[in-house]
Amino acid sequence: MFAIIFNYIDVHKFASSSYKIPYFVLMQVQPDLKNCLLPYIIFFLFLMASGSLAAQNDKPNDTATDSIFAQAMARLNQPGGDTARYFMLQLVRKKCGNDYECLYQTYRSLQIKMEVAFKLPIALYLTDEIINISKREKSKENEAQALLDQYRYFNANGETHLSFISLDKAGRLFEQTGNIGRASYVRMAQLQSSLSYRKVEEVLKDLETLLKEAQSRKDQQSEIRLLITMIETSGDSSLTEDLEKYLVALEAIVAQQTGRQKYIIGKRATLGRAILSRLRQDPAEAIRQYQLTLQYLKQVPDLWVEVFTMQQLAELEWQQGNPTLAKQYLNQAEKEASDPNLFERLVKNYELKSRFAEEEGHAAEALDFLKKKFYYEQQWKNRGQGFDMRAYYLQQEKEQLSAETDRQELALELKEAQLRSRTVAIILATLLAGSLGVGFWFQRKKKKEAHRQKELIAQQAEKLKSLDAAKSRFFANVSHELRTPLTLVLGPIRTMLKNPQLSAEQSQFLEIADQGGKNLETLVNEILDLGKMEAGKMKLSLAPTRLVPFFNNYFSQFESLAQRNGVHYHFENQVDTHFKALIDREKCRQIVFNLLSNAFKFTQPGDSVTGILKMENGQLQLTVADTGKGIHPDDLAHVFDRYFQTDRPDAPATGGTGIGLAICQEYARLFGGSISVKSAPGIKTTFQLSFPVEEAIATEQVGEYENLYGESEEESNELLEAPAPIPAHRLGAQKPSVLVVEDNPELQNYLRLILQKDYHVMTAGNGIAALEAIQSDSPQSTVLEEGQTDDLKTDGSPRLLSGVDLIISDLMMPLMDGYQLLAKLKSEESTRQIPFIMLTARAGQDDRLKALRIGVDDYLTKPFDEEELKVRIENLLANHAVRKAAVAEMEPEKEATPIRSQEGEIWLREFEAFVRNNMSNNTLSVSWLAHEFAMSESTLLRQLKRLTGLNPQKFILEIRLNEARKLLEERQVDSVTRVASEVGYPDVRSFSRSFKSRFGKLPSEMLKD
Repeated sequence: MFAIIFNYIDVHKFASSSYKIPYFVLMQVQPDLKNCLLPYIIFFLFLMASGSLAAQNDKPNDTATDSIFAQAMARLNQPGGDTARYFMLQLVRKKCGNDYECLYQTYRSLQIKMEVAFKLPIALYLTDEIINISKREKSKENEAQALLDQYRYFNANGETHLSFISLDKAGRLFEQTGNIGRASYVRMAQLQSSLSYRKVEEVLKDLETLLKEAQSRKDQQSEIRLLITMIETSGDSSLTEDLEKYLVALEAIVAQQTGRQKYIIGKRATLGRAILSRLRQDPAEAIRQYQLTLQYLKQVPDLWVEVFTMQQLAELEWQQGNPTLAKQYLNQAEKEASDPNLFERLVKNYELKSRFAEEEGHAAEALDFLKKKFYYEQQWKNRGQGFDMRAYYLQQEKEQLSAETDRQELALELKEAQLRSRTVAIILATLLAGSLGVGFWFQRKKKKEAHRQKELIAQQAEKLKSLDAAKSRFFANVSHELRTPLTLVLGPIRTMLKNPQLSAEQSQFLEIADQGGKNLETLVNEILDLGKMEAGKMKLSLAPTRLVPFFNNYFSQFESLAQRNGVHYHFENQVDTHFKALIDREKCRQIVFNLLSNAFKFTQPGDSVTGILKMENGQLQLTVADTGKGIHPDDLAHVFDRYFQTDRPDAPATGGTGIGLAICQEYARLFGGSISVKSAPGIKTTFQLSFPVEEAIATEQVGEYENLYGESEEESNELLEAPAPIPAHRLGAQKPSVLVVEDNPELQNYLRLILQKDYHVMTAGNGIAALEAIQSDSPQSTVLEEGQTDDLKTDGSPRLLSGVDLIISDLMMPLMDGYQLLAKLKSEESTRQIPFIMLTARAGQDDRLKALRIGVDDYLTKPFDEEELKVRIENLLANHAVRKAAVAEMEPEKEATPIRSQEGEIWLREFEAFVRNNMSNNTLSVSWLAHEFAMSESTLLRQLKRLTGLNPQKFILEIRLNEARKLLEERQVDSVTRVASEVGYPDVRSFSRSFKSRFGKLPSEMLKD
């Protein structure tokens, strides 16, 4: 039996891990010494195998810990020394109090020192204390390490059952903490322990499985440890083939190492080679390997291994007939092993000297060496005496009983003292009670005051939070209200800009006013966005976008500003020209605008503003830097706070709302990224935005000249202006009547002015007034005030006002809002077909979808474009007229309005859904639809005319165009080409003409809005 010496431990100096004890010394001592040292040799084997001492030795000691150890050792060497453990705990708690980290490190350091001093019961006691405090602090990693130490102590004393329990607990804790390497070590130790009842081959197979797992997770430390264990196990069992295989694997790792690590692992490999050579009866090779080990030890000194190696060389040289060289090795080994902690090596040294002298016939010299051997053998035995596990636990119980007895005796003495000094005790107790009462009263008063202060702070915090929320709601409401006056400002300005008779100066003034209105509209949108984000309702609208032209476009818009201000302006786009990513264009545009506006605001002529855009690890990084006056440190932490304005007295008034940078930060978080700032007074200010982007995979081929937003240049360069529908009154017919439902008198007046040329305009101040107008028997009244109180007819069949052909309604109104009015009209058979346009300041997608679900025919947000409104009105009136004419033609005796029964509504919804689902299908035709719905083409025509007034072709066209508008408004597409394909238009130009004719805007213009 041979045992590899790799799992040795520090005996002489634990702090430096310099002097080690090999396991297979057990094989080379006298039987009586072997029996007495067996528990300690096993203890040291697992001590090193756990790797705990190496970790412990790296922990720094302090003077206080050294002092505690010295006092404890002095107490141990005195009578009654068994109380040293309690004395030591008192000193540690006095030093650390309740500081867990201090308690753990101090107990750990003392545990190591007690191991070094062979005070293993004290070390075990300290380990128990570490386990207790680690459990209390729920530090599973420290508890697991302490259980490993406990396992070593139990194993050293031959308490196999207890050692297995501790090892199992440690393994489970390491698994819970995710420490795979330590959990693997525990499994390895369990397999080593199973050698006592399992075949070596089976254990080696399991160890090889652990080795593969360590290699798969690239855990080289565990791999090295496992190989060393497998080398030891196969060497003990003389399995030379397995030993050779494992040595080759370890040597391959050695070849990859450099520096000190190469020598540490290399000496283990050479020692293994030496053992393999001895098993193969090759002493010359064994000698060479041992000598190579000594060479490694010059780089990584290890006195124990050095002494052991020289003793092995002495034996081999003696066997080879080189007695002089053998004695030289032994003399050198004896000189190195003079330390008391290496006495067991001196035992081996004198044993070899005695044998060599006896073989040479020097009996007296052999006897003298033998006496020295027995002397050092006894010294070694004495160091390990007293380590009895059962005695240890009995001693713990004895100490507990002794402590209880001491407490009882103390109680008796106190009772006697109380009897002797009853009066004094009563007075003292009374004073103490009074003091405690006063102290308790003061403490309670302080607690009440602290609680009151805490409640006050909480109330103030809640109040501030409410005020902030109220402020945000106020701004949001004001922003909604601003849309109406914006409409009244931008609408007339844009109407006047279309006048060809304006002078150049007048046009310039109007364009300045129009640009100011657009800036105000942007500010309104930002405030509304803050409210949405505060309510958690803000969503991303991602669209595939080529990053280079997109950002170049918006950065270039600041070049004229830089020239006017005399600022050096440069933008560097480092993104690949063809890279296309999914981004929210509008929010990215706002971020660029806010960051650049902020940079130019704080720069002077001669300063510089720089922008950089790049991709790094899947993150889009936008940097905007300026060399302006910088940001004061007191303000730097608040620049992203909402509504923040500096209050420093020396700061100039710069204006602004304080929401630009706040919205940039909110958008960055919404993107899943972050924005940061670096600055100081007089130093360059740098804002950096970073957020992840996903590359957009092209789903279709677009033109070679596809521009920024995706539409082809053909469609952009040619306006494709389709003639707008001609108003009915210009063809000789009576002016259609339009009912405007709006609570703002000025906006009522503005709508009257832009519509009265082509329509007979009536107004109502709210939904109730509008219903009264529609149900009125007196069509002569054209202006309805909201103060009217006539009751609505309740017979379920209101009569239409003959002049109401279309309704334009606001959303937010008193008494009855736009939603309620729309729902009321669409629920009645006689009013369901009146075209209804929602014109509102509520631009949110949720508001739009709600109106569409109720049945709105069209939806425009304030401020609106006059021409677009007119085109949409004319299209809705034209379609409505066609429907009425179709119904009149089919059933002249009935009212010329399509009336739908419940069954007809169900059929129409199914038919519309089928058309929507097959819009992009090239086979979609009237004949195919007739076939799918099991009717002839003529029957299908009559059915659609009866329900909608439209023939199948016009009905399909209406569905396609409305679906296209929805896709564009919701930014579900990134190009005109794609939206045309989605709704079944093979020709982009034809689609653009139809869309312009229906909605008054090109689809490319809607993409840019």
